[in-house]
Amino acid sequence: MNGVKDILSKHLEEIRRRIVERMQDKGRSASGRTAASLRIEVTEESGSLLGSSSFLALEKGRGPGAVPSNFYKIIEDWIKDKGIAVTPIQSKRKSAISAEERGLKSLAGAIAYTIMTKGTRLYRSQKNDDIYSEVITEELEKMAGEISVGLSMEFDKINKEN
Repeated sequence: MNGVKDILSKHLEEIRRRIVERMQDKGRSASGRTAASLRIEVTEESGSLLGSSSFLALEKGRGPGAVPSNFYKIIEDWIKDKGIAVTPIQSKRKSAISAEERGLKSLAGAIAYTIMTKGTRLYRSQKNDDIYSEVITEELEKMAGEISVGLSMEFDKINKEN
């Protein structure tokens, strides 16, 4: 019989793998940093799947409200990572930034403002983009079955020895 630690490791790794797969299938991965943030910690008694705090917004989106002070910069990085085309905006005066950079800043500012005031599109649609809930439920059921079978075998072994 596999030990509890082995069972936990196997199922947590499967959860991590399936979540990353779903993120890719649903186009929810821009730079890959959120998927890369998923890590597994297993001890003899417990196991955890840990990840970025932004992970929670993958399924239901992000509601309106306060944002980090560098939020527009985060959105700029997201636009670049996603490869979203940006329309250059020409300046009427001589400027230190290019038309492309001005277009990027304008789009990032508009998206940041919309998220700040209305939330993300996923949040506003009130849909659930199942990335991890179903996966976790399915794997926990499988894990519970394996652990209970293993415990039953251990009890039988103990009873036969006594």
